[in-house]
Amino acid sequence: MRITFLLLTVLTAFSLKSYSQSENDSLLYILNLSAGIEKINILNSLADRRKLSNTEAARLYAQQAAELADSLDYTEGKGYALQILGFIDYLNGNFNTAIRNNQDALAIADKFNDMELMKRVYEVLALVYEESKVFDKSLLYFQYAYEQNNKLDNPVGMGLALMGAGRVYDKLAQYGVALNSNRESLTVFQQLGNNIGIAKSSLAIAKNYFYLDLPDSGSYFFKQAENIILDINSNDLLLDLYLEKVEIYAESHIDSSLYYIRKATNLAERLGRYYLKRDLLLETSELYTLRGEYQVAYNFHQAYSHLNDSLLTLSDELSPGSLALSLNDAIYSEQQSRSARFAGFSSKGLGDWLIIGFGLMIIGIAAILIWLAYRYKIQQKSLKKMGVLQKEIENLSSEIIQKEKLIVNLKVNKNNHLEETGGSEVSSASDEWIGKKDQENADDNLLEKAMNTFIASEWRKLDRARSELSIEPAVFYLDQIKQEDWNPVNLDALTLSVIQHNYEDTADRIRIHHIPDPAINLFCHAGSMLLLIHNLLRNSIESIDGEGDIFIDYFSDSDKITYRIIDTGNGITPNDLNSVVEPFFSTRKSDKHLGLGLTLCREIVKIHNAVIKIKSKPETATEVTLEFYYT
Repeated sequence: MRITFLLLTVLTAFSLKSYSQSENDSLLYILNLSAGIEKINILNSLADRRKLSNTEAARLYAQQAAELADSLDYTEGKGYALQILGFIDYLNGNFNTAIRNNQDALAIADKFNDMELMKRVYEVLALVYEESKVFDKSLLYFQYAYEQNNKLDNPVGMGLALMGAGRVYDKLAQYGVALNSNRESLTVFQQLGNNIGIAKSSLAIAKNYFYLDLPDSGSYFFKQAENIILDINSNDLLLDLYLEKVEIYAESHIDSSLYYIRKATNLAERLGRYYLKRDLLLETSELYTLRGEYQVAYNFHQAYSHLNDSLLTLSDELSPGSLALSLNDAIYSEQQSRSARFAGFSSKGLGDWLIIGFGLMIIGIAAILIWLAYRYKIQQKSLKKMGVLQKEIENLSSEIIQKEKLIVNLKVNKNNHLEETGGSEVSSASDEWIGKKDQENADDNLLEKAMNTFIASEWRKLDRARSELSIEPAVFYLDQIKQEDWNPVNLDALTLSVIQHNYEDTADRIRIHHIPDPAINLFCHAGSMLLLIHNLLRNSIESIDGEGDIFIDYFSDSDKITYRIIDTGNGITPNDLNSVVEPFFSTRKSDKHLGLGLTLCREIVKIHNAVIKIKSKPETATEVTLEFYYT
């Protein structure tokens, strides 16, 4: 435990060394053989050891110790029992009872000048008043705890008291004072070489720097803490790191905050901290609401509700403050382990050194074997990567050949694709491009003709949607769109028309979630806007192989209107993401996909002085965002 508050008798200490069971089992065994003051001491020790892991058992031991101490008039033993009971009340949120029990324990400590008991009481009262938001008293007791630890020559306790005071100053928004207190704490733990204490202090300092609007310094200390946490492999500290970053980024960098809150939620579940996971799910829902992603926010709120209902039947979970207390225990444990190793180092005999030398030799051989296995694994990975690269090269070569065939097919299949705009003209353009590849304008000429052909083909498919929106049936070309042809278009009417046109053959497997806003009208070229939304929706539908979801929403703010489509389809690889809007590029390997859909979308967006953004995670989802600026 973090503070050893009691010395057992010589007989008890000797007995503890005589058993091979765990220390707690040894204490329970001795408890049955003991009586009087020794029994009170053992009851208090058992309560102190279990106050975090099993609070109910710890409470029973402490109550028995207090009652027995009363009957034997052993006032000091009662003082420790009261202090432990007060600590358990703090864990359970019974702050008034916690204060009363600790103040009674403090009166006993003053009477007998028991400095160890005083220190314990000061630390708990500081925590109780911090949770009760009585910050002036909390700071006072953290100061008392610091001075008492100094008198007892306990630097770990001094560092923890400084860190606690820094935490309170944070809550009072006195970030400069908090920074000084936390830096002093860091100095203490650095002098001790206590990695857990260094990591915790670094986290607190990083937070202070962010609040003082010094993000570079904050990021430096976050990185320092993270390196130590990964080195010592502490999941509890890693969770602490994620939670701090969630709080720091929540207001200014929502994407970063969502990234770390997902990591914290997963880790909280692995650690069995289900109440914390519940709170994080609710916070995630609120962050997605701020981003306007209402369906995703709703899904997280449903997950929060289900978990909350499940937890209503559970009890004896760790309180919110117990993680911090466990970490404080970890700081003490590391320091005690370090001291024990140093003390044992100087007392080893020749036999011990032979055993150590043999052990080091075994470790060295094992390390060499591990290194050889690692090298073999790296070589295998390299060979595998080379195979993958070779396959990619073959695929690219095949794709280039396919693209050339597609271009030639513009000529061969002109009767199928070029009815609306005159096949002979495009055919001659194809002949020209094939025969004169070195001419600078050949690509542009072919692209223009192919694009007009593609528009004519797609435009013909949208007869019903055009009639619903009263859009002229005449075919248009991108270079002929004029500003005087623009009109206000209601995005609700346009979106519903496109959904109804595309949804008939997919309704059995794809769910389209449309969040309407009848007040939003976009000043645009109606025909090209219809074609733009139609192409984006078809892309989303075709990216979903089986069942899936598509989310459509749009909203306005001070300078722009944002239109967003999200699908749960196959996604786009990072390599393809930079090429998807290029002419003749298609992720769907088929003759009917000419790779002109997103190219057309890009040109329509450019005509409207807008912006198109595409984000995607392979095998998960793709998000396409259109931003139309009022200017």
